Amino acid sequence: MINNELKDIFSSNDFNSKTWINNLLNDCGGSGIAKSNQQQQQQQQQQQQQQQQSILTDQNNIKAELEIENICSNYLSKLQLYQIELNISLESITSESLLIVPKSIREVDRIRKESLHLKNRIKSISSKIGEMNNESPQSMETVSVIEKLDQVKSRMEISIRSLKEAEKLLSFSKTVDQLFSSNDFLMISDKLEEVKQSLSVLSDVPEFREQSKKFNIYQDRLESQLKQPLQQSLQQKDLESCKNYLKIFTNIQRQDKFFIYYYQVRIDPLKLLWNSYSSSSSSSSSNFHNWLSKFYDEVLIMINSEFNWLSGLCPIDYTQVLENLIIHLFTTINPTVQSRIDQAITTVNQTIQQPIKVNELLSIYKTTCSFLKSLSPIFPNIINSSSTPTSTSSTSTSPSVDKLFKVIFEPYKYFQNKFSEYEIKSVKSQLQSISPILSLQNKSGGGGGGNVDFTNIIKNIENQFIPKSFQIAQQSIERFFDFTHTTDIDSYVNTVLNQIFTEISLILRDTINELKFITGLTTNYIIGSSGTFPNFNQQQINTPSSINDGVDPIKKLTNSHTRSHSRNGSGSNSNSVGTSTTLQNWEYFQGAMNLLQSIHQLLNKFLQFDNSTSLNIIHYLGNSSSNNNNNNNNNNNNNNNNNNNNNNNNNNNNNNNNNNNNNDQFICNIRKFLLGKDLNKIQKLQTSVQNLENLISSPLPLQSSASILKDQSISKKPLLLQESFNQISKLLSISQHFVYETLIYFIKLKLKELPKIVSNEWNNNNNPSQNNGGLSYISQITDHLLTIPQQLDPYSEEELTRFSLSTSLQYPIKTCSNSEDDFYQNLLIQYQREKQFDDEQLLIEKLKEKQEKEKEQQDIQDININTNNNENDENDEDDELEDGIAHQWITIVAKATEKLYLQTIVEIITLNESSCQQLSNDIGYLFNVLSALGVSAEPLLQKTQSLLEMNRDTFTSFYHQQLHNNNNNNNNNNNNNNNSNNINTNHISLLTNAEKNICNLIGKMRNIK
Repeated sequence: MINNELKDIFSSNDFNSKTWINNLLNDCGGSGIAKSNQQQQQQQQQQQQQQQQSILTDQNNIKAELEIENICSNYLSKLQLYQIELNISLESITSESLLIVPKSIREVDRIRKESLHLKNRIKSISSKIGEMNNESPQSMETVSVIEKLDQVKSRMEISIRSLKEAEKLLSFSKTVDQLFSSNDFLMISDKLEEVKQSLSVLSDVPEFREQSKKFNIYQDRLESQLKQPLQQSLQQKDLESCKNYLKIFTNIQRQDKFFIYYYQVRIDPLKLLWNSYSSSSSSSSSNFHNWLSKFYDEVLIMINSEFNWLSGLCPIDYTQVLENLIIHLFTTINPTVQSRIDQAITTVNQTIQQPIKVNELLSIYKTTCSFLKSLSPIFPNIINSSSTPTSTSSTSTSPSVDKLFKVIFEPYKYFQNKFSEYEIKSVKSQLQSISPILSLQNKSGGGGGGNVDFTNIIKNIENQFIPKSFQIAQQSIERFFDFTHTTDIDSYVNTVLNQIFTEISLILRDTINELKFITGLTTNYIIGSSGTFPNFNQQQINTPSSINDGVDPIKKLTNSHTRSHSRNGSGSNSNSVGTSTTLQNWEYFQGAMNLLQSIHQLLNKFLQFDNSTSLNIIHYLGNSSSNNNNNNNNNNNNNNNNNNNNNNNNNNNNNNNNNNNNNDQFICNIRKFLLGKDLNKIQKLQTSVQNLENLISSPLPLQSSASILKDQSISKKPLLLQESFNQISKLLSISQHFVYETLIYFIKLKLKELPKIVSNEWNNNNNPSQNNGGLSYISQITDHLLTIPQQLDPYSEEELTRFSLSTSLQYPIKTCSNSEDDFYQNLLIQYQREKQFDDEQLLIEKLKEKQEKEKEQQDIQDININTNNNENDENDEDDELEDGIAHQWITIVAKATEKLYLQTIVEIITLNESSCQQLSNDIGYLFNVLSALGVSAEPLLQKTQSLLEMNRDTFTSFYHQQLHNNNNNNNNNNNNNNNSNNINTNHISLLTNAEKNICNLIGKMRNIK
C-alpha cells in the first residue's frame, strides 16, 4: 500500500522535496489554520472580549501545530517503511541478476560457436559444388534433367487435383436436385462454395465452361428458395435465422442481395404509410405538416428499433447498414416529396394568384431538420465536424453523412433556389395588407376614400405601418437564415431586402397621394418609380369636393388658429373674392409634420436595420470553433468558484453552450451540402462575406437622420441596402414637399385671385385703397405667414421635423406638373445659394472677431476670458436662431411667396396709376412682414416695387431710357454705360435681364409706348 502511494511521487523526473513538503502540509494542515484565521477575524470584531480572543487563538494555533506534527510523524514512518521495502527489493533483484549473468554468458558463447560451425559448413558445400562443376562437365545437364522432372511432378499433382475437382463437379451435378430438395440451405451454400472452388481450378478446361454458367443458375435457385423464408424471418425479427441466412448469402457472395431484401421488408410499412396520405380527405399545408411530423416519428421508431436489432445481426458494420436503410427509404419517397410540399404551400384560387406560403414551407423544412438532428446519437458526424462554415478546402463532411444530407434535403433544393422569388411575393402581400389606407378601410367596413380620416392615416403610419414593416423585414431575414442558411446573400439582398423597402416606399408614396386627394390641397400627385400614376378613382379625382362632405378644406379652422392685422384704409367688402375661404386648415399641416417625423423615424430605423443586418449575417456565418474556445475559457474561469450554486449554474450554461455549438455545426454541415463542390457558389459566398466585413469595418461612422439633417449632408458610409436608402431618402424628400404644399396652398389660392381683383376692382376704381378687395388678399397672406411660427412652435425642438435641403436637392421630386417641380427645385437651389453665402459671411465675421480677440488677449487676458465666454454664448444663440427648424420652413415659404407674387404680377394684363400704387403698397407691406420674420426681401420683387411706385411720367422716362440703353448696347457692345441726364437719377441703374423683362411687362401693363 505504501509503495503504491509513494512510488509515483518519487519516480517523477521533476520531483522537488521542498515543494512536495510544502504542498503536503498545505493540503493536510491548512484546514486547521484556516479555521483559526476565520475565528481570529470574527473575534477581532468584538472589542469587549479581546483577552478571550488571544487565549482562544493560542489554543487553536496549538491544536493546528499538534495536527501538523502528527501528520509529519505519520509520513515519516511511512517513508521509513518505504525505504526498507526498497532496500529489500534492491537486494533481491541484485542477487537474481548475479545468478542470471553466468547463464547468459554461457548461452552467448554457445550461439557464437554454432554460428561459426554453420558458416564453415556453408563454405564446404559451396567449395564442393564448385569442384563438381570444374571436374564433371555433365553436371549442368544433370541439374536440368532434375528440373524437368520436378516440373513433371508438379503437373501431375495439378492433374490429380483437377481430376478430383472434376469428380466433385460430376457428383454434384448428379445430386443437385436431391441437394436442393433437402432444404438444408447452409449445406447447399457450402456445396456451392466447393463447386465455385472446383470451377476456379477447372476454369481452363473447355468441357467445364458450361458448368460455370449453371453455377449462377444454382445461386439464383438457392436465392429464390431463400427469399420467402428470409422475408418471414425478417418480418418476425428472428435474429438467429437471419444470421444463418446472412451467412448463406455471404457464402454464395450475395450479401448485398440479403440487405436488399432486408431494406424492402423494413421500408414497406413506411411506404404504405407515405402513400396513404394521397387518399386523405384534406391536403392543406397544416395537415401535411402535422402528418409529416407523425411520419418522421414512425421512421425514428423504426430506426431506434433496428439499431439494437442490427447490432446483433452484424456487429461490425451495423451503422452502415442502418444508414443504407434510411437512404433506401427516402430514395423511394423522394419523387413525391417535392410535389406534396408544393401542393401544401400553394393556395388554390382561380381568380387571384396567391403568394406561396413561405411560413408553411419553413415549418415543413424545420421539421425535416429536426428529424435529421434526432439521428445524431446514431450518426455523430451529422453534427460533429472540424471544418469551418465557409472553408473552401473542406467543402463536405464524411461520405456517409453526405449521403444522408443529400437524400433527405434534396427535395428542398428546388425551393431554396426559388426562396427569394417566393419570399418577396409573400412579403409584398403582407405589406399590402397593412397599408395605412387599406387597413383603415377594412376597419370602417370597406368604405371609399371619404371614410378614411386624414389624421387616422397619419397615426396609422407611425403606430402601425412602420413598426410592422420592420417586423416583417426582420422575420424575412430570420426565414432567410433558417431556410437557405445564407448560401446566396447577394440574391436575397437584391431581390428581397431592397425590394421590401422599395415596396414600403411605394406604399407610403401612394398614401401621400391619397392624403393629397383627401385634403384637396393639390392635384400634383407623385409619380411612382415605374413612371405611372397611382390607380386612383378618376371620378373622385375630378370631383374633390365630394370628400369631407363637400366642405372646402380651407374652411376647417377654429378661432384659435386665426389672426388679423390692421392697415390704413382697411374695412369690409361683401363683394371681395375669397371671403368664404379666409381660413387655413392647420390640421393638414400638423398631419404633414407628423408624417415627416414618421419618415425620419423610418430612415433612423432603416440605418440601424442595415447595420444590424450586416452584423447578423457575419455572426451567423461565424466559425463555431471560436465560440467553443470562448465557452471553454469561460467555463475554466467559472470552475474556480467554490460555491455549489454557481457550479450548478455553470453546468447549465455549459450544456446550453454545447447545444448552441452543436446547432451551429449542424447548420454548417447543411450549408456545405447546399454549396456542394460548386466553386462559383463558394467564391460568390466568400466575396459577399468580404464585402460585408468591409461595410462593417468602414471608418465612417453610421449617422442617424437627425445628424444628417443638422449637417445638411447625406451620410457617405457604404450601406448594404444602398438602393433602399435611396428610396427612403426620396420618400423623405416627398414628405418635405408635402409639408411645403400644406403651407403654400393658402398663399397660392389668395395670389390666384389677384389678377381678377386688379381687372375687376382696382382698375375700375380711382382710389383702390378704399376698397378692401385689394387689402383682403395681402392681409390674409401676411396673417398666414405670421401664423406659421405659431404653428411651428410645437416642433421647434423636434429635429425630425427639420428640413433637409441636401436630401431634397439630391432626390428631386417628380409630380404630374413639371412646372411646379421646376419651381420647387429652383426655389431650393436659390435658398441653398443664399444660405451658403450667409454662412461664408458669418464665418468671415467670426474669423475677424477671433483675430481681434487674440490681439486683446495679449494685453488683458483675465478680463477678456469672461467677455469671450459671454460673446460666444450670444453667437451660439444667434446660430441656433439662424439654423432653427421654424426659421428653415418660414424662409422657404417666404421665398416661395415672393416668387409666386412675381409670377402673379406677370399674369396681370393692365394696370392704372392707382392700381400700381396699391400693388406697390401691398409689396411693401409684405416686405415689412418678412422683415419681422427675419427673411430678406427678393431683389427682383424689390425692383418690381420700385418700378411700380414710380408715377407715370417718371416711369415713362425711365422706361424710354432703358430702351435707349438697350439700343446703344446692341449697336456698341463696348459701351456699357450711358451718362445722359435722367429725370429721376435715383432709379437709374443697370438692370439685369430679369429686371429688364419686368420693366417691359410693367410698361405694357401701364400701356406705355
